[in-house]
Amino acid sequence: QPNPEPNRGPNLRASLVGKSGLALTTSEAPPKEHPMNIVHIAIRFTDRPSPRDLEIPVTHPYRHRWWLPLIGPTATCLLDHLGVHAADDNWQLIAADTLTVSIGVGKGTGTNSPLIRSLDRLTRFKFGHFDIEPGGDCDPCITLYRTIGTPSIRTIRRWPGGMQQAHAADLDGLLRTD
Repeated sequence: QPNPEPNRGPNLRASLVGKSGLALTTSEAPPKEHPMNIVHIAIRFTDRPSPRDLEIPVTHPYRHRWWLPLIGPTATCLLDHLGVHAADDNWQLIAADTLTVSIGVGKGTGTNSPLIRSLDRLTRFKFGHFDIEPGGDCDPCITLYRTIGTPSIRTIRRWPGGMQQAHAADLDGLLRTD
């Protein structure tokens, strides 16, 4: 039976094999790369353009404890992985497929992949912003900040009382200068 859409992914077809059920077979041709897959991502770290009252290094454990519930585990893991470049001002060109596998979200690099959704999440929570391309070989490009702030007062007020008290104690520890 011919494949009605020969240019869309691997030629996967089902055939009935007697009474034993469904057997799947694939063609010999490798799947074609989808035109929307991202090949490279350019990242750089920079100082926040308008510093906040409390600036916490992006690599500080505070981010794990208080931002993980807000930005999610994939964005947190992505920031951990990219944080090794935090001291460097230069653009770093990173292979998207290598990055997705190294943070454990599979091999997908399309525009709706966990990788791209996580980059978008980092920008929505002001950990950085999408930027202009440093060259023609990458899309997207993202500038991340070396420091983070605290979650908004509105967000903190929605946390359970014990969590609010623990956060206040952590902030007190960060602000203590003795």
